[in-house]
Amino acid sequence: MQAEIKQYGLMCLVRDWLVWLLPVRRIPKGLIRVLYGFSPDYIFLTHPRSIDDFYMVAPFVRRLSFVVPDKILRAILKIFPVYVVSRVCWEGKINGLIITTPFLPQELLENRDKTVKIAGRIIRFIHKISAKRIYVGLAAWWPIATNNGLAFNRFSSNNLDIEVTSGHTVTLVSLYLTVVKIAEAINIPLEKLRILILGVGRVGEGAANIFNGRVCEIGLADKNVARLRNIKRNLITQGKGVTIETHDIRETTQEEVLEKVLSAYHVAVCTTSNVGFLIKDETKLKNCIIVDDSRPEAFPRVFSRESCCAVIEGGLMKIPGIKMDKDFGFGNTENVFGCLAEAFILALDANKKLHPMIGEINVDDFEKVLSFCKETGIEAGDFLSGHRKLSGSELRGMQGGQ
Repeated sequence: MQAEIKQYGLMCLVRDWLVWLLPVRRIPKGLIRVLYGFSPDYIFLTHPRSIDDFYMVAPFVRRLSFVVPDKILRAILKIFPVYVVSRVCWEGKINGLIITTPFLPQELLENRDKTVKIAGRIIRFIHKISAKRIYVGLAAWWPIATNNGLAFNRFSSNNLDIEVTSGHTVTLVSLYLTVVKIAEAINIPLEKLRILILGVGRVGEGAANIFNGRVCEIGLADKNVARLRNIKRNLITQGKGVTIETHDIRETTQEEVLEKVLSAYHVAVCTTSNVGFLIKDETKLKNCIIVDDSRPEAFPRVFSRESCCAVIEGGLMKIPGIKMDKDFGFGNTENVFGCLAEAFILALDANKKLHPMIGEINVDDFEKVLSFCKETGIEAGDFLSGHRKLSGSELRGMQGGQ
């Protein structure tokens, strides 16, 4: 596979349309290799954050938008539910495909029944281009829109060689390893670290459970006050001696509260589901290190020595030797999303000690995946703030919690 960045061309779109229209459940393995370069071991299902994301992947479609009304163009694209936009290769052994849909996050969320039908159509497409047992990793809002991936079960159960995984467990491993890496960089023992978790959904709650007993203080911030109380109660009941604080960040007061709260902790981990920045004015970000795993991003990517602030990409894993033929904006092909890494890890696990992880996050699964990553040399991703790679020394002195 060539290392340079490729874009999704017209011939690729026609290829995927023809595959979709072929009246077969599965195309021959040899034809799969001709069309896609290999028979994939795993597939990573994502979606555009906005139509501009789709245009970025397929610039020729943007050119069409100048002559065809956007509404009509998108309606045509939606006739076919999924497109293969990138290949991911690792040492000639484990190969994967990245696929995307023309459906935006708000469209996936506003009609769950329709989203489930789309999921079924995607599974049928995946079955056509897979000649063997295959893992399907879910990105961004797909787990949210499909009950953490469980909605895919009704279709994948009819195709026993397709196994769906939510991506949440490896994302959680990534967040944990990133925080450990930050603690080392800023010379603060993990057991003395004060950590703020923004958003206590599945991943946020999972992070709270993982860090409980490993750090000295956990702050929980969310707009759901009842959920905050329940999670705080559960963490205290575990009896691990960690100080637990809660912070209400409702939309009307979130910027004011966050400005004060962020600097009170050494590290903040953001796992919110949002449609815009939690703090829009980057000059208000001071004395903080934020690991932002939200999709879309919750904070602008900032690195400022003057404000003592660094916002770094969250949920990244570094897989030595992995190569993608599309740049996702990180500038280093070895840095991949945790949800993609989860599908890759399952395909890599020759002894099948691991299994697809959907539904609630399980601490035992976390420990098994963490151990597997250590055995195979998979580690936390680089400190990336936008396109800038930060060193550990650059983070030193930026944290709050003083």
